Amino acid sequence: MKPMKRATRLSSKGQVVIPKPAIDNLYGCLKNLPRNPLADLEAKHQAEIAAEILALAAASLSDIPAEELRSLARKLQEPES
Repeated sequence: MKPMKRATRLSSKGQVVIPKPAIDNLYGCLKNLPRNPLADLEAKHQAEIAAEILALAAASLSDIPAEELRSLARKLQEPES
């Protein structure tokens, strides 16, 4: 893979824009892996968001501190051995 010049930029909303050639190069490196790391990362991110929302909602309805609820939610997300 040949080195690329830096071409990322920020959108008007503050999001990082990655050029398609960079994404294609990354995909070329990852496509032969047995799992889809991008899908795994997205699933993990969605689970973190759901856990945070659940913890905040539960904290607003109970006397349990929000941090304790977040800790419990993280434990529930951990894979079983």
